[in-house]
Amino acid sequence: MADKYGITLQERIIAEKNGISYMTLRRRIANYGWDKEKAITKKPLERKISKEEYRRAEENGIKKEVFRQRIVSFGWDREKAINTPLQHDRTVKRFMEQAVKNGISKHTFRNRVYGLNWSLEKASTEPVNKKYRGVKAWIVKRLY
Repeated sequence: MADKYGITLQERIIAEKNGISYMTLRRRIANYGWDKEKAITKKPLERKISKEEYRRAEENGIKKEVFRQRIVSFGWDREKAINTPLQHDRTVKRFMEQAVKNGISKHTFRNRVYGLNWSLEKASTEPVNKKYRGVKAWIVKRLY
């Protein structure tokens, strides 16, 4: 018999074996719209960062805060977060200024570079897709 979210006891057991709590499973299906197969089998992200990983990142010149942000906020895998060198500040600043001149906000530029792993040049020159802006605003307004 399924609960009000359509999750059966068998599915809960499989999810638990995969390290997925019932609350996570429920959120994935009810809030995020995941299909059951994906919600039951996709392992949750390991958010805890070991001292060894912090040490390795610092050896590569990456501060703890930057390392943590790469994993938690940008979803990078740990090896990439540890081994990808920081981009030179002046270079990033120059491309960011170019992006603003091209009508791209600083927030969008940062998200493209650090979140979507775009090159600095592409992030500063690719036009913003304004097609769905109104739809997104309408959805946000309806949700909150």
